[in-house]
Amino acid sequence: MKNIAIVFGILILVFVVYAVLHEQTPQEKEMSSASYAINYCWGEQKKKSLEPELARFVASTCEKMESNFKSKYGRNP
Repeated sequence: MKNIAIVFGILILVFVVYAVLHEQTPQEKEMSSASYAINYCWGEQKKKSLEPELARFVASTCEKMESNFKSKYGRNP
């Protein structure tokens, strides 16, 4: 039982060290930021307080952001 706890502790330590040392590349950071912005855009578009015309405009903006993401990174956000 003690050995299992030690092994488990070592695995957690290795995972934490890896997470701290592994930095995202500039492209990964940019992609992550763009993906977050798209998700935020869709979240804002779903607000019930928006008037229909504004909701359509925001939706078209979100779609354009998704299209730009797909053409730049070759995958969905």
